[in-house]
Amino acid sequence: MARSTNLQGGRDNAPQPKKIAIEVENSEVVYEGAFASLRDLGNATAGNQGRIGAYTGAAGEVFAGVALGIQDPNVSENDGDWTFDGSVTGDTSASIPPKAGLSVEPQVLKKIAVTGASAISDQGRPVYLSDDDTLTLTPPTRMDPIGFVSRWYTSTTCDVYLLPVWVQYACARPERLFLSTEPATLTGTSGDLATGYPMPFKGLVLGVGYVITTDITGSPDTVLNAELDGTNVTGGTLALATGSAGAYAVASSFATAAHYFSRGSLLDIEISGATGATAGAGSLFIDVIRLPGS
Repeated sequence: MARSTNLQGGRDNAPQPKKIAIEVENSEVVYEGAFASLRDLGNATAGNQGRIGAYTGAAGEVFAGVALGIQDPNVSENDGDWTFDGSVTGDTSASIPPKAGLSVEPQVLKKIAVTGASAISDQGRPVYLSDDDTLTLTPPTRMDPIGFVSRWYTSTTCDVYLLPVWVQYACARPERLFLSTEPATLTGTSGDLATGYPMPFKGLVLGVGYVITTDITGSPDTVLNAELDGTNVTGGTLALATGSAGAYAVASSFATAAHYFSRGSLLDIEISGATGATAGAGSLFIDVIRLPGS
């Protein structure tokens, strides 16, 4: 296990990094020194969202750091103080739910094994987690980097600079994704205009849009909307309107529900309405916010 004794400066008789206490998800066991993750809106269990647990790499996790001590006021020998070299089991029904401490400062893990590391040229390479106990240079299916190799010693032994969770969220940013190099025909009244587009990262849909490549004519009353993994996104829709090539349109209000996606989620853009345009085509895009984690 990646013990916090590997943190720069050690643990015994040394100042501890500033930390925040976050409630542990129900029945989840978190070990002091293990890699933990914050469960966000993408977590499959609504009751776990906003709590932390051991990192697993499942959808809806954001790397939160090394668990720096545990706190369970419901256990007599703990009495609410920070305890080290132990574990805590989440109990959301407790009068004061157990918590684990997470650093809000950058940390350096000293002389720790990183799978795939082998030479000084690995310094500066991004580091990922494959579970709550294993660092690797190989990107997993979903998770973003949690730090980088700051020093290589020998074989797989390295120092790893960990990114605090606030840095990951500071990198969350809006992006515009064009879905195809071929313009979509905008004359239909129902069906998919773009189908099965795999999302390249985790995030939230803001809204759909298009750039006109062939003049849109007629009196359309059709609406474009996004669909994620077979479920319609609520909001972020766009009413089709007549216009000339070169003009563009984008949703005037943001999506409000069912707009969360993980890396690999499949996106469709649909059109629906009673009366379609008599002619028209456009390049489809979608505005999103990229989020950290899996």
